[in-house]
Amino acid sequence: MESILTRGSFSPLEDLDENLRQQDLEEALAFGNHKGAQKNPMRLRELVEKDVIHGYGLPLPLYKIRTLPDLILAPMNIALQNIIDEQGQIIDKERLTHDQSYEWGSGCSVNNRVNLNDFLPCMFGKALLRMVNWAIAARLKYPNQRIYATKIDFKSAFWRCHLNAKTTLQTCTYLPVENLSIVSLCLSFGGRPCPQERGVLAEPICNLTNTLLKSNDGTRTSSPHLTKNLYPKNSLFETTSPLGKQDNLRLRSP
Repeated sequence: MESILTRGSFSPLEDLDENLRQQDLEEALAFGNHKGAQKNPMRLRELVEKDVIHGYGLPLPLYKIRTLPDLILAPMNIALQNIIDEQGQIIDKERLTHDQSYEWGSGCSVNNRVNLNDFLPCMFGKALLRMVNWAIAARLKYPNQRIYATKIDFKSAFWRCHLNAKTTLQTCTYLPVENLSIVSLCLSFGGRPCPQERGVLAEPICNLTNTLLKSNDGTRTSSPHLTKNLYPKNSLFETTSPLGKQDNLRLRSP
């Protein structure tokens, strides 16, 4: 974690022959982006512009990218996703993605050259599944009791983790219409090690949050701003809301 905070997230890659890298770069320039991005160039520009304005991307003239050592281009796409607002309504959302699994002529994508053994394991990948199983098991054991849960949303989670200088050159995209290359400065949606790196930061944040919530006196911390009067109040459903029913689990829960 200290390394991420001081030097940025670094993804060491297996070596790629320089001639192959240059061939991949030329192929990427000729290919452009995926169809989802090509069909809506104005929306693509808006999403990229948002990243640049907030300091998550560095635009460079496209003709300069051949002069940057070890640079690798990844095609972009616009993925359609759904999110849920505070009232439980499903809202459509467009996510800008970097396809770092795409293989050019060398057959060696960025993600294929990453060794996940160099990173801490991703502890949050199955968190939702575990919580759902726990809720069902708790309902089986306590059919007439309400189940309480805390939901914490990390605002702009991937954008909070900046990349090491070497890794930024492995996380580049470009806008053909604008003749611009975009050097990503934060975790990408498409980089294989990014969930692991985000987990390294998220776990201590969650641990600190739980410690403060369970503390009898929130002012014990050295920071005067972390006091309990700033914590959000518990929000409970109406007592008349019916309790949910559960199905039996395939596996036995402890």
